[in-house]
Amino acid sequence: MLNQTAAAVHIALLAVQLLFLISPPFRGRRALCITTITGLAIATHFVGPPSDIAGDAQPFALLWPIYLGTLDKFLCARGDGPEDSYWRADRPAREARAMKPFSATKIRWAAALMFNTRGVRWNYEVKKLPPKPGMSRQRFLFWQTVDFVKLLLMSDLLLQLSERLFWTPADGTLKHADSKYLTISHPDWRWSFFKVLAFACGPYFFVNLQYVTASIVAVGLNLSRVEDWPPYFGNVSEVTTVRHFWGSFWHQTLRRSLTKATGFMVDFLSIPRGTNLSSYLQVWLAFAISGFMHAQSMLLLPHPSNITSAECTVGVMAFFLWQAAAITTEDFVQWLWKKLSGGLEVNPWVKRIIGYTWVIWSFWVSLPWAADVMMRTRLTEESFLGFSFLRSLVHRVPIPP
Repeated sequence: MLNQTAAAVHIALLAVQLLFLISPPFRGRRALCITTITGLAIATHFVGPPSDIAGDAQPFALLWPIYLGTLDKFLCARGDGPEDSYWRADRPAREARAMKPFSATKIRWAAALMFNTRGVRWNYEVKKLPPKPGMSRQRFLFWQTVDFVKLLLMSDLLLQLSERLFWTPADGTLKHADSKYLTISHPDWRWSFFKVLAFACGPYFFVNLQYVTASIVAVGLNLSRVEDWPPYFGNVSEVTTVRHFWGSFWHQTLRRSLTKATGFMVDFLSIPRGTNLSSYLQVWLAFAISGFMHAQSMLLLPHPSNITSAECTVGVMAFFLWQAAAITTEDFVQWLWKKLSGGLEVNPWVKRIIGYTWVIWSFWVSLPWAADVMMRTRLTEESFLGFSFLRSLVHRVPIPP
């Protein structure tokens, strides 16, 4: 059932961001915007979940990257505000200055600024994005449609595997009634690896499916251009370090906001940029902030009455802090090897195998901490597709004992 009050607060949080962006610059706009967004973001935790069904409440819980991006754009804007700081790469600098406040033109500019969190083809485009598509509109739509079909089938497979592996008891009858002790872990290392792998692949395919669908609609309706839609993820075959996983392969949606926040902190503490202390403090702060924001979003979801707030958050924080620890560790090991070996280069194939093994092991250990939080909130219990092509096939997979 929809909680109308909670839904209204979340919608208001989106609306006020747009309202401040399309308004004319005025005295105190920056402070009023930051105060209002922060207040509404806090208020979402006092009005209850937007729905008593976790899957229906999740879209509201995932709005925080948008308001985080709007906050950093007002905080870091020069002059009178965002109009002086952000513009599209193929448009004149400070293009919004010439737009009439509250006009359709400025609404389109503001909406693009809000939702284009990676800044693709804007003057704040984040680093290390995959190459932009260099093809015609018709060819782009064709290949995106092919990708859509593949991603849909893979999402269906993973959703059905999730139901089979995580939610079906060993007797194969009823779903687990109590989620307090549910986990994706398993004492048999083979089942453990398979279950973690199935869970880990989910976000990649689910998010990619939504992104490709949006690209087909936007380009098909001439709402945006082909170049606006570079791949959402990088090349997984190149992920040989945890740093590379998060710095190049993953979606980079939060990169700008986290970089601005951590940069502000090191400057506030008067730590010189470019030093090891500055670099690793920013790594740890980035993952701490990301972990906190992901954790607080879990509190916006409905959960069984016997699940505590700590059980909804601690695992998520632990997962993200582990990533900072893993990056620090792998950097130290690489530095130590260069010192002890005199700069001896490892065979590229050996180096790649060691890298793959390290990254796989790191996520094999850490992912269950976050995944078990989602199990407790029963977030992955039902397929969001509402249909399945592969259900009968997946039901042939044995249930973990």
